Parts: sequence; structure tokens; C-alpha cells
Amino acid sequence: MTEPPRDYYDEVERRGAAFREQAFEFDKLAVAYSQKGFETLTYLNGGALVALPAALAFFKADIPKVSIISTGAAFIIGLLLVVLAQLMAFFTMAKCGEAQQFRYTEQIHWVAGRQADVDAGLAVGAVG
Repeated sequence: MTEPPRDYYDEVERRGAAFREQAFEFDKLAVAYSQKGFETLTYLNGGALVALPAALAFFKADIPKVSIISTGAAFIIGLLLVVLAQLMAFFTMAKCGEAQQFRYTEQIHWVAGRQADVDAGLAVGAVG
């Protein structure tokens, strides 16, 4: 017994649902990855910047001002690099989601082409 003919949209859903779901997963990963992973780095780097003057006062260290300023600048640069890394991670995951969406669209076009071939074959069979 043969399989009954599928509706066009059912065929698109059957062939492309996995790609669409994967695109959603990559979008969720992009948000979660940029929030959780780099949040910790920001807290650590910012906390060290805030704690630096307290540590110097506690240990009563005699350190030149240039060294203290350069150390503070290094922590600020570290914070800026964390933000840059967050942006890069977000856009990487978003690009993966976009690629999955493109694959889903390819499946729609493939099914539409097959449906057009079937329709053309039916029209030729009806005429001939």
C-alpha cells in the first residue's frame, strides 16, 4: 500500500522542523552564553578593580602612583575586552542560528520545487 500524498505545508514542516528548532536553540544559547559566562568575568575583573585601593591601604604598601594607575588601567582594559568577547560570542551564536534558518528556507524551496514537478507531471498526465 502506498503512502497517502502529503500536504505541501506538512512536507515543509516534516523536512524543515529540525532546522527551525535548532535555530531557536542557537538563539537561546547566544543569550544564555553571553549573560552567564561573561557575567562572572565582569564581576571578577570589576571586583578586583574596586578592591585594589583597599588592598593597598590594608597592606600599607609603598607602590609608585604610576604602577597603581597602570594596574587600574589594565583592569579597565580587561573589562572592555570582556565586553568585546561578549559581543563576539553573541554574534557567533546568532550566525549559527541564521545558518539553521537558511537551511530551513532551503527545505521550503526544495519541497516547493518537488511540488511544482508533481503538479507539472499531473498536468501532463491529464493532457496526454
